[in-house]
Amino acid sequence: IMKQGEAGDRFYIVMSGVCDVYVEEGGSMQLVATAADGKGFGELALLYNAPRAATVIARTACTLWSLDRQTFSAVLLCATAKRRSQYMGFLGSVPI
Repeated sequence: IMKQGEAGDRFYIVMSGVCDVYVEEGGSMQLVATAADGKGFGELALLYNAPRAATVIARTACTLWSLDRQTFSAVLLCATAKRRSQYMGFLGSVPI
């Protein structure tokens, strides 16, 4: 699905199936995580404009959703604004 060191331009969400996440260390691949239904991966490359930090391989047949960089950023900004609004609403209700 993606390879460690490559440029990253998409965020993935597992709709169904199982994916294994590997990191190459000392010339060998180490299994560091497993992503299954509802889990996402690939955000680090988008957030930090960095190469992929891991290799992800489908262990079973998978159906994935993917978001491009622009859509990922828009969703993140919208979620952050909503969270900020909730915090401000809570803080406004606290008597001083």
